[in-house]
Amino acid sequence: MRPKPDDLPQALQSVAGNPGLEFMLGLDLPFPIACASTPVLKPEEMAAIPFQPNFHATVLDLDNKEDCEEYERVMGYHAAGYGMRIVHLERLLVSKIKTVQGKKVRRKVRRIFLEYFAPYRVFPQQ
Repeated sequence: MRPKPDDLPQALQSVAGNPGLEFMLGLDLPFPIACASTPVLKPEEMAAIPFQPNFHATVLDLDNKEDCEEYERVMGYHAAGYGMRIVHLERLLVSKIKTVQGKKVRRKVRRIFLEYFAPYRVFPQQ
């Protein structure tokens, strides 16, 4: 199965768009495979393919729609069980100050600091 890059966390979007990222269904593999086309290998040979750890760090403000969508993509991918590991997850309430009609307005916003590994296997080109 080849997902659209927009459906994946930021750490995997460039991998999915350039060489292609395949999720092998029916096989017990902990990581997806980056390849141009689906490799024809036995399951024991797939375990020998090297993997790329792919670390990513981001700061998300949940008052921003794009950041909310990214947070949902990351957590959905993590829950799917593709070998992603969250290294650091911190949620803070921060005050944002905006000037509206000459007045300073404060809003409390939840900010999320997120660092994670989203590994994938790299199929060698032949």
